[in-house]
Amino acid sequence: MATQFITGNQATILKWYKKQAKQKRFLDDLPSLEGFGNATQTQFVSPRIVEEIEKKCGITPVLVKVIPVLYRNLCHNNTELMLTILNKNSEKYKGVFGYNITACDCGKLYTFEFHSLLKHIETGEYVDLTTDFGGETEKWFLPVSEDWTFKQGKIIRHFQMDFFYNSKKPHTCGCGRKGCWRPVEDFRDGDLNGFIKSARNLLRATIVEA
Repeated sequence: MATQFITGNQATILKWYKKQAKQKRFLDDLPSLEGFGNATQTQFVSPRIVEEIEKKCGITPVLVKVIPVLYRNLCHNNTELMLTILNKNSEKYKGVFGYNITACDCGKLYTFEFHSLLKHIETGEYVDLTTDFGGETEKWFLPVSEDWTFKQGKIIRHFQMDFFYNSKKPHTCGCGRKGCWRPVEDFRDGDLNGFIKSARNLLRATIVEA
């Protein structure tokens, strides 16, 4: 129902969307897709990983289909803009903060990437319109917070917990992808439940007026 409305009115929505100055300004700054083959991917997230995440943090991950109609790497801005047009006459959608879940194909390393998408209020269906930077068509998503009230012009700034890795050490598993995986220095690891609690608290603290 939620996706049918959007795809059925896609031409009108995209015409409005592409007129927004913010979107045009960011296009030239998008990172390259080069090297995506060395990154973790949704397709490697196993049922064991999903079960482990749910057990550790008490939140059930959901598998969300990606409808790639909006610019990649701009999920927060995309969500804010879509709520403006989709809720123009009445509040049908809300914005949700959370994390995309990806994994290495060996199954030992999984990662979180900060993300936002839409949720249809009536059905509870999650809707992701942001083109995935690696071209994936579905993503495991961990919904963490619905506190960000887009319709009141509030945005998040200076969030410090964009990534989570379940391993602090550089990961090499012989998967065949060059270099495999070397986490950046500012990632967090270990206590997943503590990470999610901290993320929720920071989300509340960093919501500011635009």
